[in-house]
Amino acid sequence: MAKLTYIEGLRGVAAFIVVLHHFSVAFYPATYNGNYSQIHTQNAIELFIATNPLNLFINGNFPVCIFFILSAYVLSYKFFKFPNYELIKSAAIRRYFRLAIPVLFSVFVAYTFMQFSLFYNKQAGDITLSTWWLSAFWNFKPDLLRAFLGSLLLSSNYNSLVLWMMPIELFGSYWIFGALFIYNMHLNRTLKSTIYILSIFLLLIVAGGYFLAFMIGLVFGYLSINKLQDLRNLDNYIITYILLLTGLFLGSYPTNADTTNTIYNWLNLTCVLIHIPKTSIFIFYHILGGSLIILALITSKTLKRILSNKLLIFLGKISFSMYLIHGIIIGSLSSYLFIRLFNHLSYNVAALSTILISIPLIIIFSFYTQKYIDNTGIRISWQLYNISKHAYGALRLIYTKHY
Repeated sequence: MAKLTYIEGLRGVAAFIVVLHHFSVAFYPATYNGNYSQIHTQNAIELFIATNPLNLFINGNFPVCIFFILSAYVLSYKFFKFPNYELIKSAAIRRYFRLAIPVLFSVFVAYTFMQFSLFYNKQAGDITLSTWWLSAFWNFKPDLLRAFLGSLLLSSNYNSLVLWMMPIELFGSYWIFGALFIYNMHLNRTLKSTIYILSIFLLLIVAGGYFLAFMIGLVFGYLSINKLQDLRNLDNYIITYILLLTGLFLGSYPTNADTTNTIYNWLNLTCVLIHIPKTSIFIFYHILGGSLIILALITSKTLKRILSNKLLIFLGKISFSMYLIHGIIIGSLSSYLFIRLFNHLSYNVAALSTILISIPLIIIFSFYTQKYIDNTGIRISWQLYNISKHAYGALRLIYTKHY
């Protein structure tokens, strides 16, 4: 798996875009919804960005779709390369704890901040006009038991800014494990197809439009191992540029802004023809765009080399921690800093200064969170797997002796 450093690099880029997205929604909300009444610049550049491919750099849903595809790709890639049931069992047992322990930490941090009244998002949101988003978080009485129970479900309103996608990630991961398990079973093709179809409907119910990302990631994992020569034939500069540019354009499709009479209007017509609900159009195009980018990446040596940059790999290494804790910092430290600066500086100087100061702090905090919390979660998940493995072996031995 060490050869997939380019995947780590792409994760780093995606996580950083999510951070920029949340800063933009917090301090320049019109870049997200295209609402003229919420602009903060004289030339209304936010409205231009909202419905222009430039929003690619602050379009948070797009990298989330990439996360889902990469998750399915990496999980399936290893199995197709080393087909072994033990890999599936190991990953399935470890997966929940690997996700839950960092989530629990992030929820505990948010709970502590609430207890000591360290969130200033409500006051900051009133100034930035992000009252519908920034001001909406952490407006309830903290309760330790509820915080703990919510974190066990990987979905808690103490960090709902980012945790909304964790149940989808968990369920999608277990769907991948189930699909890989069935793939290697000696069943007739009809039965396998029936099980797959039923499981896809279940995934659709739980994950909504995002289910497609896991299916595509699984297919990419299969192709990377079983159709390697065919993928190598796609390693052509022209094909790579077409895949990459098309993927980036689709990934820039606005999540919440009105796309009527914009460059994206023809995409709306396409979705009408294939009967995609209006509320899911952006999910479909973000998954499709992410798929084209990842296809370009796994077929292009040049892109692999670019994304294997040490800085991007570092960001990828801390990406999960950065994803989990950056919203808490935006709601506390960043909001407090902005309020202070706004009392002495113009809006844009205060906002941009806040963002530039906050990002390095987020990276530093993410590094230590990854080092002490995320790694601990990985280590504990392995320990629990080994315990379960030995317990199963002991029970099997006892059963054999007696029966």
